[in-house]
Amino acid sequence: PKHCSLLPKYQALVEEGYNVLAYDMRNHGFSAPSQNGGYNPNFFEYKDVLGSLEYVRKRFPTMEIHLHSMCLGGNSTLVAMRRQPKAFQGIKSMILLQPISGDALVRKISDGFWFGKAGYDAFEKHYREIWGYRIQDSSPIADAVHIKIPTLVAQVRKDKFTYAEEDVQAIYDAIPVAEKKLHWIEGTTERFKGYCYFSDHPQPMLDWYNKYATV
Repeated sequence: PKHCSLLPKYQALVEEGYNVLAYDMRNHGFSAPSQNGGYNPNFFEYKDVLGSLEYVRKRFPTMEIHLHSMCLGGNSTLVAMRRQPKAFQGIKSMILLQPISGDALVRKISDGFWFGKAGYDAFEKHYREIWGYRIQDSSPIADAVHIKIPTLVAQVRKDKFTYAEEDVQAIYDAIPVAEKKLHWIEGTTERFKGYCYFSDHPQPMLDWYNKYATV
């Protein structure tokens, strides 16, 4: 879309009685650059998630915490859950909005250019040469098994940037908790419509958080 604002969903949360801490991860928005502009949630961005939790807990030790983790932020949150599970003890719930596997993303891009496996292999080769990273370093399917809190997963079903139905379904299936829900966003192929979905339709978001809030 030409314009996508996250502010309406934050406003909806505040009006419902929640406090919101929103931040840009490294190399994004107003946050500082890092790793020469490269990103890899398996090594770097998960630390931003842990830092945000520490920030809130030090300043508001009695406040309940719910998570709203989007895309790379979602991937990074799952890595943090794997690496430091104790940091997530006591967190009430999470909305995981459009997590994405590196494998599904690169396959979709390669197939879109009619490169197929040759394109995939070329990406992996240059990704390693330039950054020293691997496609599989971003693997939320593997990390989802470390989720221990109630989780709502939301995703544009026909997302043209990835194989969403295959990938996000596998992420959801890997979540081991009973209190989970998968919400497919219909009627669009635009990934960014998913990021703004709860700005336009805040009630499912509010219902999920309210369900697990103490008061």
